[in-house]
Amino acid sequence: MRNPLPSGRWFLLMLGLVAMQLSAVSSVQAQAANPELDALLTQGVAFPGGQMRKLRPPTLADGLTAPQQQQAIEAVLAMKKGKLITYEQFTAKEHNSSYVLLVDQDPQYDGSVPGHSINVWFVVYAKLKTVADPKFMKQQFKPDKTSRIDTLTLEDLKERQIVPRIIADGNEWFVHGTFKLLQTDVRVQVQATERVVETTTKESATLAGQIDRRFDRDVMFPNEWRPAPRGVVGEPASLYVSSGAYSKVTKLVQPAGALLVEYHFVYEEPESWFNGHDLLRTKFPQIAPGNVQDFRIAVKAAER
Repeated sequence: MRNPLPSGRWFLLMLGLVAMQLSAVSSVQAQAANPELDALLTQGVAFPGGQMRKLRPPTLADGLTAPQQQQAIEAVLAMKKGKLITYEQFTAKEHNSSYVLLVDQDPQYDGSVPGHSINVWFVVYAKLKTVADPKFMKQQFKPDKTSRIDTLTLEDLKERQIVPRIIADGNEWFVHGTFKLLQTDVRVQVQATERVVETTTKESATLAGQIDRRFDRDVMFPNEWRPAPRGVVGEPASLYVSSGAYSKVTKLVQPAGALLVEYHFVYEEPESWFNGHDLLRTKFPQIAPGNVQDFRIAVKAAER
């Protein structure tokens, strides 16, 4: 069956999971070098009407011991519905080993803020530098024929009087993506410009981003969505501004060679997209297994 989302990676591209046994404050301090992550954790993603929705803090902070890491990961495993996954099963060195997907399961979320959250955890075996390599990450986000991704140039930014921030041990860039969300007769086209920051330490690599409101009405790189039913063109556009995400890859002390990969994503699914039906959130459990397996295969190939 054809993937209902472009490349099966839309939720990773729209850079746009809770620190178990650690306070949110300590997690934020551990990641202070990444200003985009800091904004997602302390302020959150802005929704129409001024409401804000924060993302989960990283599960693992740098500097934890093996028992501390295991305790934090086991707290995540305990949140998964269904049969309990052991730490040994979760960290098994297999392409089809376990993963955890949580949709709209946020301890701090009481239903007062709109939108949805997607949180994914899984383990891969590789060197940190392999997964953190920008070339490797870009290969994971190749668009399909209905999508387009453009990295803004320095000239693009200069024309808009935007000066990239200097990030210690990292980089900042701006990416514009255009996607058709569902390959059916009822489709939506979304395009937005994300402000993305990548940072690395000896123990982890973090990539965080959210929609940059300075591009709301931009002629070339706008933040907007429009209906895209088959055979219809020129539909009017509406603003789309509520999406933010980050991924963090952390070395595990035990088992040796293992990396914990976690993705955290908050986004708005406007009621007018699919007549009030939350179609996207129902698709994530279908595409998650393939995404995780594809990532593991790509990591193994990159290690050769």
